[in-house]
Amino acid sequence: QTCALPISLAGVANGTAAIAFILWGPVRWLDAIPLAAGLFVGGLIGPAIVRTLPPGIFRRVVVVCGFGVAALLALRALG
Repeated sequence: QTCALPISLAGVANGTAAIAFILWGPVRWLDAIPLAAGLFVGGLIGPAIVRTLPPGIFRRVVVVCGFGVAALLALRALG
């Protein structure tokens, strides 16, 4: 319960930003569809995966994925 308030506030802030971006930002809807699908699938299966994986392995997977995405974005931006 201690984490409920900060998580709720983060959700409200992110939701507000998303609504503002939808209303006033340039949204590429065809790119947003797979992103939304990943969001919902991850939200459904993510908690089960987190509960079953040991914390050390989960951290390593997250770090490797983060560096992979950063490298891909850097290559696209520079090349």
